[in-house]
Amino acid sequence: MNRPASELPLLSKGAKPMNPDGITNLEHAVNDVYEAIVDEDDDYELDEDAVWLREQRSLNKATHWLKRPSVLMIGFPLFFFAISYSIGESTRRMITFKLACNYLAGMSTEDKCDPIGTQLLVSNLYLTYSILSAVVMMFAQGKIGTLSDQYGRKLFFILIISMFLLARIFKFYVMHNYEYLQFGLMVATEIAGNLTGGMISLISLTNCYIADVVEPHQRIYSLGLGMAFLFVGLSIGPILGNALLSLPGHVHDTILNIDTYMEISELEYLPLKFEIVMVFLVLMFIVFVVPESRSEKARSKSKTVSLSRSSLATNVVDQDQQQEQLSIWSRVGDVLNFLKPLRLLLLPSEIAPNLDTANLRRMRIVIIILILVDCLLTSVGISLMEVYVLFGIYRFDWRSIEIGHSLAVACSSRAVMLIVLSPVITHKILQKWLRFRVLKNQFDMVDLGVCVIGLSLEAVGLALLSLAPSTTWFLIGMSIMSFGALASPSLNSAIIKFYPESKIGEIFGAMSLLKNMFTLAGPVTFLSIYKVSLSRWNAPGTVFLFSSMLMLVCTGLILVVKRLLNLDKNSTSLLTRRSSSIVSLESHGLITDNNNEYPLNHKPSIPDIHRKKSFVEMQRGRQ
Repeated sequence: MNRPASELPLLSKGAKPMNPDGITNLEHAVNDVYEAIVDEDDDYELDEDAVWLREQRSLNKATHWLKRPSVLMIGFPLFFFAISYSIGESTRRMITFKLACNYLAGMSTEDKCDPIGTQLLVSNLYLTYSILSAVVMMFAQGKIGTLSDQYGRKLFFILIISMFLLARIFKFYVMHNYEYLQFGLMVATEIAGNLTGGMISLISLTNCYIADVVEPHQRIYSLGLGMAFLFVGLSIGPILGNALLSLPGHVHDTILNIDTYMEISELEYLPLKFEIVMVFLVLMFIVFVVPESRSEKARSKSKTVSLSRSSLATNVVDQDQQQEQLSIWSRVGDVLNFLKPLRLLLLPSEIAPNLDTANLRRMRIVIIILILVDCLLTSVGISLMEVYVLFGIYRFDWRSIEIGHSLAVACSSRAVMLIVLSPVITHKILQKWLRFRVLKNQFDMVDLGVCVIGLSLEAVGLALLSLAPSTTWFLIGMSIMSFGALASPSLNSAIIKFYPESKIGEIFGAMSLLKNMFTLAGPVTFLSIYKVSLSRWNAPGTVFLFSSMLMLVCTGLILVVKRLLNLDKNSTSLLTRRSSSIVSLESHGLITDNNNEYPLNHKPSIPDIHRKKSFVEMQRGRQ
């Protein structure tokens, strides 16, 4: 049967080449590179790192699921870590209040603690937590992303959770063995738990892992699925903690009713013991079960790029020679320069060499807007957590059970949005019904639609919170707010499209560093608005209206991005990223380029990757 021209081999089998073995190897290499290049979109071109990751993903499909890096493989420990993270939070706060009360009672001549003084003492403790932990986390967040590109994600998952486990053990010891609040030791335990970046770095590293193992067009849902594991765990944790506290023999004391020395029941420490055991089991699962997501080739490339501080000359310099050229002091300076990844957020010209000055400037504005919106969305979500509780207690006389219900509704509704509604909105409505294209190298109409829906409905939910006449309406408002959970995975997926695969960890590290700066100022800002509006106008809901307006501004910024990129359903990517391998193939006349589209339209079968070299390795061997 005659085959169409597009299915014929890249090299004629009838020709007698001067070097048959070399040409045969070259043909295999061309097929390998072509397999990685051809995708659903003709305007999408991959760099060498993407080729290697695609090769690794192909190998993953043939690997047993227990050894295969996947969203489920990292989501499973994240889910149980989230449970352990939240299971003891309510009782830990209550014990902290009691220890603070005992401290003030011991300082008083009447052996009594002032409830207002206790509130101020604990508030100062948590404020110190926030400030010092944020400062410490900046150093880790600026380096973990880059280092995980070079040494793999798994190592840093182990480091983050190990430090968290040690800090929790230390904090349990301090709270269990002292009758009074040990302010300095408590702060030290919090700092220790955040030395490797804390929860924000863990989420960032999870996003890196997921971006490594899924194709670009699957990232929005996959990143959302990763966050869904987190939200489900955070919603189950408080419920499980309340169940442990409800065991027979527990005495329900409150700081509001007792102003003398407060006894702490041994049963109150049970959730804290339980969380330590769970974190240890999660750590063991990551050490012995979770596979590495980043291939050896990709890690080696990231190390090489890290060693070369300037563009390479025509002759490739050996890696050992590069290491010798770097002085000890320059390496130390590079380690200490934790703010260096922030440079990536401005899209350096070497990242997008094919763009002219005007388009490069436009792309930089787009990236800045997307990152700003993502940081504001994260900051608002974290900053309002304390305000929810304060507002509920003041307006609706909440008790611990209502607080638990509000946390469960907030987290579980976001999980439902990410698991159930996200694929419906993304695939059914935006891609199939409205026929929006998914662009692999820049923000597209699918990203735009998801962000506008999420941000605008979050604004509606926040406005409803400020006007809610009862707890029921307040929970309805929180459910509507959960649509905002759709925006963050879409923004994260869109931002990393502008960068090569070798920079995924570094760009996520830069984003987490910037988010940490926002979350440092966010709680102070929103709590100040809450206190001022409450004391002056008796209108505590003003903070929710302010947050609603902020989300509307973010929606407007997303529409500005649409204008800057001239997006519509037929838009194509302005940014293409071509590796030296592909350019070299064109110079040999094996692949031609016509208006950024490869004329070849047949996707060859995947050759046996184990038995031949990639084209990149061949090029390096020649040099």
